[in-house]
Amino acid sequence: HRLALLNFALSNQCIHSNFELADRLYRMALRKAPNDKLVNKNYQDFLEQQLPGGIYFREHIGPNGTVEQRSDVHEVKPEWGEWVVKFDKEARDARFAKFWFNTLTNKTRWVEPEWDAVWRNRVKRSVEIRQLGNFKEWYDEKLDLTFYQDIEFQMNKKGGDVFGDTFDEGNDDEEEGEEFLL
Repeated sequence: HRLALLNFALSNQCIHSNFELADRLYRMALRKAPNDKLVNKNYQDFLEQQLPGGIYFREHIGPNGTVEQRSDVHEVKPEWGEWVVKFDKEARDARFAKFWFNTLTNKTRWVEPEWDAVWRNRVKRSVEIRQLGNFKEWYDEKLDLTFYQDIEFQMNKKGGDVFGDTFDEGNDDEEEGEEFLL
């Protein structure tokens, strides 16, 4: 019944802070009663409050799967690895049309990823091919990508651009170390 699903969604939203389950329950209620004003209004309020500045906003949570699926890839950079910026052409507010999407995990988020964690995960899942002086050559099977790591820079790093020490295959920025590509 639509009202039982609505109540369960509200319980997960307001009491348990289980936003993923609340979202699924709202969508189930809408499938049963797509024109129900009460269900639609509560779901729209819920979605709006998950946006930056809303009471249910969480940095690591972005728009739901429906929004992600209808959105187009807006920007891709090799140094972002599995992350891309997507654009929702149907967003009700232009400020929230762009969001980050992880192509490996299918997770979305409103704020930029934590690049240090992205780098650590990328190295962790990759296979070291060889060492060339101060550089290690890695192969990331999931991204089908060869990249390079400046070991000396990594050991002395005190902050800054986490990808300043990597060189993705095909990068033609000489300052980034093109002369070290094989």
